[in-house]
Amino acid sequence: MSKCIIDSNTSDRNGGGIYYRRSSAINSHLLIINSHADCAGGGIAFSASSGYFDQVTISQNTANAGGAIQSWYDDSAPTFNNSIVWGNYPQTFYVGGGDATLSFFYSDVEDPDFSLAGSIYQNPLLRNDYNLSEDSPCIDSGDPNHALDPDGTIVDMGMYYFNQALSVEEELEISNFRLFNAYPNPFNPITTIGFMVESIQLLSLQIYNINGILIETLVNNNLELGYNEVTWDASNFPSGIYFAKLITNNNIRTQKLMLVK
Repeated sequence: MSKCIIDSNTSDRNGGGIYYRRSSAINSHLLIINSHADCAGGGIAFSASSGYFDQVTISQNTANAGGAIQSWYDDSAPTFNNSIVWGNYPQTFYVGGGDATLSFFYSDVEDPDFSLAGSIYQNPLLRNDYNLSEDSPCIDSGDPNHALDPDGTIVDMGMYYFNQALSVEEELEISNFRLFNAYPNPFNPITTIGFMVESIQLLSLQIYNINGILIETLVNNNLELGYNEVTWDASNFPSGIYFAKLITNNNIRTQKLMLVK
């Protein structure tokens, strides 16, 4: 399987996005997002299965255990290379049952216990469309022996590569104002919202409920240029869907947040 987007799948058992049972697979360029399993493996579940996964992004998936991946039973031994696993809920991985393993090489993994050679443990700074931002630590951080990205640079981590062949003017036009994916999301009760500002301007970061009512303002002033982070503590609010809205004089960016208590 290659060049696939798996979005908002559900399972009443294991493997919200994909479920492998007694099989082996070679996959590349997958985006697995917003999927849910009632039991384990919100993104992917492996049962007595193995496989090789290259340039995969797994984000914002949920499950009762192993929000991103479950590796379970016998000799399950999936391997991931040049991949991103970030912002899944609750814990990222669930591994158990016999000799099951799970390995990551040259990947950005939110659980450092599973990170092997070349891997990092840093916020990947994904855009809302899951592309890498220009400041992402995943750029040029993939396997140096892997085939180069289309722009002729070292392979990036994740499904989408960052095109470094863009001119400076094109990069500035894209990056002038950006709201990154909150992490974790879903969350309980605290999440971190990151955003990029490239010019001095009055900026407001507001939280709205599902009915469009403003419930909290997190930022309302001028901030330092570059990347900023703000933490939202939703302890006093009920479970549900909320929206973070980043506002300047000329731009508005909105992101959906899911509070699960």
